[in-house]
Amino acid sequence: MSEIRIAARYAKSLITLATENGDLDVIHKDMQIVSESCKGSRELVLALRSPLIKFDKKRSILNAIFKDKVSSFTISFFDILTRKHREMYLHEISNEFVRQYNTLKGIQKAQLYTPVRIDELLRKQFIQMVEIQSGKKAEIEEFVKEDLIGGYILRIGDSQIDDSIKSKLLKIKTTFTENQYIPKL
Repeated sequence: MSEIRIAARYAKSLITLATENGDLDVIHKDMQIVSESCKGSRELVLALRSPLIKFDKKRSILNAIFKDKVSSFTISFFDILTRKHREMYLHEISNEFVRQYNTLKGIQKAQLYTPVRIDELLRKQFIQMVEIQSGKKAEIEEFVKEDLIGGYILRIGDSQIDDSIKSKLLKIKTTFTENQYIPKL
């Protein structure tokens, strides 16, 4: 079975159980913590994927890292994953959980790339832009990309709005490289 299908099934099951227990928002925060931890620690991901490390050792690693950061429900979920030898998919499961949670709650994620950090007024304008375009509540992840020179790139799902100086300069360069001038002989 593919990683995507495994992650989707475990995430869906976790959402169902969390909803039944009334802990959906708590588990969502836990899965965000797990996702950020896996994203920030290559060593953790490699340890979970290693066939040389036994499942009980992996369970103790997860417990040591997350016992004070996540709920007991999530710790029990880690136990199930390690017993089923699915701990290697923890990062994908946590990402898929967050994605399914956002779909369930009607939240649209967007990524904003700017050459400098933006202020609160601009942030509100971008959030409003995303909400108008998607018709959902918006959450924006902000990234600083100095090579944009000016302007912004906004990614909403599969679409992208590129209003950066860098892309405008590339368009001008492309226009100049197309030699449209034909001299008269």
